[in-house]
Amino acid sequence: MKLILIAVVIAFVIYMALPSYFLEKAAGRETLEGVTERLGQPLHSKLKQDGSVGSVVNTYRVGSQPPLCADYIITFDGSKVLSDGATLKPIMHDWTWKWCGLPWP
Repeated sequence: MKLILIAVVIAFVIYMALPSYFLEKAAGRETLEGVTERLGQPLHSKLKQDGSVGSVVNTYRVGSQPPLCADYIITFDGSKVLSDGATLKPIMHDWTWKWCGLPWP
């Protein structure tokens, strides 16, 4: 019985850690659409309040019920227009996480 419980706990920890591994590799390269494709639709989305044009802060939830879930708060830089007129989509800039259902400091 203990072995089964340990296996379940290990599987859960791996499940919760997978997005962190993806986000570490994606910082500075992945677009808003790419992150949403990987993590699903955001739980919350708002414009960044620092005056940056087009910067977005999205919250994605992994897991379903508090406290067995984590919220990933991801900041995307605004779109940039290149010299040839092409527009780059928002790129992931920064991220952090917290256990869902707990207040954010």
